[in-house]
Amino acid sequence: MVWSWWLVAAVVAAGVCLRALVGLGGHSGFGNPPMHGDFEAQRHWMEITYHTPVKEWYFNTTNNDLQYWGLDYPPLTAYHSWVCGWLAHNVLNPTWVALHASRGAESGEVRLFMRSMALLADVLVFLPAAVAYAKVAFVQRQSEQKRRSAGLAVATATAAGDAMGVLAALVFNPCFVLIDHGHFQFNAISLGLALWAVVCVRTGRHLLGSALFVLSICYKQMSLYYAPVFFFNLLGSSFQAQGRQGWLTWFFSSCCRVALIGFVVVASFAICFLPFIFDWTQFSQVLHRMFPLARGLFEDKVANAWCIADVVLKFRRNFDNTTLARCSLVATVTAFLPSCVHTCFRPTQRNFSLALVNCSLSFFLFSFQVHEKSILLAALPIALVAHRFPAVATAFMATATITLFPLLHKDGQSLQFVSCLGVALSIHALAFFHRLSAIKIAAVLVSVVVGAGLCVVYVVVPPPARLPDLWSLAIAAYGFVHFALALLYFTAAQLFGHEDGGGGGGGDDGSVGAQVTKKQKKKGGKHAKIKAQ
Repeated sequence: MVWSWWLVAAVVAAGVCLRALVGLGGHSGFGNPPMHGDFEAQRHWMEITYHTPVKEWYFNTTNNDLQYWGLDYPPLTAYHSWVCGWLAHNVLNPTWVALHASRGAESGEVRLFMRSMALLADVLVFLPAAVAYAKVAFVQRQSEQKRRSAGLAVATATAAGDAMGVLAALVFNPCFVLIDHGHFQFNAISLGLALWAVVCVRTGRHLLGSALFVLSICYKQMSLYYAPVFFFNLLGSSFQAQGRQGWLTWFFSSCCRVALIGFVVVASFAICFLPFIFDWTQFSQVLHRMFPLARGLFEDKVANAWCIADVVLKFRRNFDNTTLARCSLVATVTAFLPSCVHTCFRPTQRNFSLALVNCSLSFFLFSFQVHEKSILLAALPIALVAHRFPAVATAFMATATITLFPLLHKDGQSLQFVSCLGVALSIHALAFFHRLSAIKIAAVLVSVVVGAGLCVVYVVVPPPARLPDLWSLAIAAYGFVHFALALLYFTAAQLFGHEDGGGGGGGDDGSVGAQVTKKQKKKGGKHAKIKAQ
């Protein structure tokens, strides 16, 4: 197999078609007044941002009732909403975003417009990022295989197969497809920007990567799940030895690199928050809306540690939100710190990817104010390493999708759920299962069958009257066990260097920061020049 742009185009086109087909189904809050759901929230933000001045976007006013889907995402989401609102009002149909009068609008035309905007976000941001990542992975995987004495043809075939598999895992991931195009959100933009940032870091474009990651955070604050990894990895990469020079010169140049990255980060945040940073009242209100402590430890039945433990320990009843926020902070930092410190001292591409997995999972399992859709943030980096960990990545993809089933079933997306999960499992099997043992394949199948069984029970067996959330909680517990084991597994994989699918061993393949040749070691001593990958 070789890299083929025709095959890439076919994969992307099929992904677009799948998203369009999913969009034919129901969405969050359809026909369910007065609050409706996330679909109405996104439409309402278009209405508010277009018709009200910027200074009112995050404040409760006559025209902006914060109790009715008040804007609670960063400014880049607001700017995007304004653009969509402008398009609807000036080009298409102003009644779709008419102030007050459009509340709850969900006609066929409105739904087509909203679905088209979500599809456009994928086409412009996420899907190109997925292709770019696959291309970078192909080039670096090919180089890795060559270093292992594989012939050019073998190296190219292996690299192309892995890269296409990862591309398909990203494009057809049911979590991304069903939440954005079924339930309805715009996660493709924040996840796409984060993925572009990963591509830049992997190719040594640290300044551009830093700016793109800031944009991801400024679109959805949940991208902060990745922030510790970017910080520690870029810090470690900046302090990698660079050529034959004295330690003082090396230290000064490293500090300059860190300062330059810091400047880019601060400048990027300042530009995104520009309308708000000169008025403390405005700025503090934006932050208050972005991080609402009053919402509590978790929402609904989410597959994380606090929700499951709350069944017995009743955290929300026995502790105030401030105490719970502090406890969740300690637990989250404790969980992700080993991976982040490790990638700081060994900032390789493999460690960077695995640290993204471990950090996002740590936030999902232990952080404050988590909802079920946050699992998308862990699903992204796990898809990036699917070729190295096919069994665990496949089981995780299926589990993450299954934990979303109660939400999707309520949205009328059950058929789409089954179809998308079936497509994704088939793709994983075709792309990766040839390198797995029968035992590992059986383990994945058992995991999927158990999850599917819980979904069937959720639909056909009424829960006991005194335990109305029993099946939702059972699905959450199923997910928590898988996610907790995944965190332990990937942390061990990063620290000790093993893989589950013969993906090429556990070394520091494709390093971000360091691969020192023997010749360079002789010339440069302990500050030998790092060979860029």
